[in-house]
Amino acid sequence: MDKIVKLDLNNNTISGFPDFSFNAQLKFTYKNLFTLLSAKYVSAFYTDNYFDQISVISKKYPGAIDYYDNKVDEYFLVNLFISYDLRPAAMLNSVKLFLQINNVFDSLYAAYGIGKEFFPAAERNILFGIKIDL
Repeated sequence: MDKIVKLDLNNNTISGFPDFSFNAQLKFTYKNLFTLLSAKYVSAFYTDNYFDQISVISKKYPGAIDYYDNKVDEYFLVNLFISYDLRPAAMLNSVKLFLQINNVFDSLYAAYGIGKEFFPAAERNILFGIKIDL
C-alpha cells in the first residue's frame, strides 16, 4: 500500500494571484477625436500552491509532480483605442470610425497558468470599424 504524504503549504502564495498589479488609463478628447491609451502591469505569479519549492518537493517525493516550471513571468501590456465622429448626412444620427490596437508592443507573454499548463495571450491585433446610428 502506498504511503500518504501530507505536504506543508503554509505561508505559500495562492496560485494565480500576483503580488502586484497596476492599471492606468490616459484619455484625450479634442472636438470629434477620442483617444484612450491603457497600460497594465502584472508581477510574476505561480500556477500552483507549491510556490518556489517545486524542485525541492519533486526531489523529495519523486513522481508526485510531473513538471518543474510553475511560474508565470511578469508582463506589461499597452492597448490603444482611437475614434472619430464624422458629421453625418441628414438621414444618419451619427457615424463613428474607430481603431483598436491591442498589445501595441507585440509582447509575448502567458496571461495565466494552472499547474503545468500555461495560456499564452494574443499577440498584437488590430480592429477597425465603422459604427452607424440611423
